[in-house]
Amino acid sequence: MEKSKKFSRNKQEKINSIYTTFYELLNQIGFDKITTNLIAEITNVSIGTIYRYFPDGKSSIMKGTLEHTSDRIFDIEDFNSMNESNLPEVVGHIIRKHLRVHRENYQYHLAVNQAILSNKELFKDYGDTINQLFENIAKEIRESNNFFQNVPIKSLIFTLSVVFNTLEALIHRHLFITPIFPTDEELVHFLKKMLLMIIIMS
Repeated sequence: MEKSKKFSRNKQEKINSIYTTFYELLNQIGFDKITTNLIAEITNVSIGTIYRYFPDGKSSIMKGTLEHTSDRIFDIEDFNSMNESNLPEVVGHIIRKHLRVHRENYQYHLAVNQAILSNKELFKDYGDTINQLFENIAKEIRESNNFFQNVPIKSLIFTLSVVFNTLEALIHRHLFITPIFPTDEELVHFLKKMLLMIIIMS
C-alpha cells in the first residue's frame, strides 16, 4: 500500500514538474518553439514518460496546463467575500488582479492565445476548461455565500461567463493590440462600471 502511495506521489510530482516547465517555456519562447524533447530534458524525465502521461504530446500538456492554472483566472475567495455593500470594491479588485496577472505573465497569455487560435482541438479544450471552471465556481459560491444563494445556477454560470469574457476581450485588446485607455486605471474604471451593470442586471 505504501509503495502504491509513493508511486502515485512521484507520478503527480513529475506531472506537476512538466506543467511548471511548460508554463515557464510558454513565457520564455512561446508555444510553437516548445518540443516534448525540450520538456523532457528540462524536467529530467524520459520522452517515454512524457507520452505516457500526455499521449498527444504538447497539446495534451497545454490542456492540462490550462486546467492546472485555471485558479489564476478567478479566485473563489473573491466571490466568497462579495456582498451588496462591497460589490464595487470586490469587482474592482477582481479587474485589477486580472489585469496584473496578464501583465506579469504577458508572454504566457500571448502564447496561449496564439496556440488556441491555431489549433481547433485546443480551442475546444480551452472552452471546455473555462466552462467547467464557471460551473464549479457557481456551485461553490451558491453554497458558501448568501449573496448568491437565490440566483439560479444557470444564470450565475452565464454571468460568470459574461464577466470573464468581457474582461478577457478588453484586457487582451488593451495589452496585446493597442491600449484602449491611456492608463490601466482608466480601463479598470470603465470595466468596473460595465461589469457592475452586468451583475446587477443578471
